[in-house]
Amino acid sequence: MELINKLIKIVEDWAKPLPHLPVKAQKWIATNIWWINAIVAGLAALAIIFGIIAIFTALSMVNSVNMVYGGFYKSPIVYGGWWISTSTISLIISGITLGILASAIKPLKEMRFNGWRLLFIMFIVNLASSLFSLLASFSIFSFISGLFFAALYSAIGLYLLLEIKSHFTIKK
Repeated sequence: MELINKLIKIVEDWAKPLPHLPVKAQKWIATNIWWINAIVAGLAALAIIFGIIAIFTALSMVNSVNMVYGGFYKSPIVYGGWWISTSTISLIISGITLGILASAIKPLKEMRFNGWRLLFIMFIVNLASSLFSLLASFSIFSFISGLFFAALYSAIGLYLLLEIKSHFTIKK
């Protein structure tokens, strides 16, 4: 947790000169973030289920191509294997994100700082996932556009997260 607290302090220092949302808006976001988080967790669970289905479908297709061509036709197997590998890693990261989101619902509802910290950790995990996806893409267009949107998402997400931090209290 010490590393997370240091990271929070660094990000807070970066955001000091930025303008703030009105207090009423901060309060609304802070008090309603728990159910928004619950909806996002539900959608993440659905995405994981569909991701698992997609991976098993891809595995069966790669297997079929291998059986038809007797293992000599390697192109779909190689590219399919890369997609399956990166998708499996992404699903694992999504599972970690889902676990963090689900465990943050109760503390967020109670306006505890631990819930806010879990959102911050989830944000860091998502940032790492975005960077992994960027590095796993073989397209320069995907890399550049992904980098742009990851930076935009990161800036907006961190800004909103820091704006509501003061509404969460440390309860022992």
